[in-house]
Amino acid sequence: MKAAVFHAAHTPLTIEDVVIEKPKRREVLLRTAYAGLCHSDLHFMEGLYPYPTPAVLGHEGAAVVEAVGEGVEHRVKVTCRAVVLLRRGVVGADDPALGGSAPQPPVPS
Repeated sequence: MKAAVFHAAHTPLTIEDVVIEKPKRREVLLRTAYAGLCHSDLHFMEGLYPYPTPAVLGHEGAAVVEAVGEGVEHRVKVTCRAVVLLRRGVVGADDPALGGSAPQPPVPS
């Protein structure tokens, strides 16, 4: 998978191949369809918020559940659509039983 990787403040992000492990206990692996960088990400890039590197920034996005680790509950299943906000996911945006009714973005194959 390719990602824009943050290595140090005041340097451009670099597009790199990254290896993604299978999800561990209570983790969910998401295939990102769309992501955005917001102003808080710029603070990392400008060195205003110290953060361990290398890192992949961005915490606002739309994704599809690719894999589910042991112990994940709340009806999270592979192919569920998810919205990622501030490192917390809202899974089931397209599931009326979970209160979802949002229009769904296309998902790349």
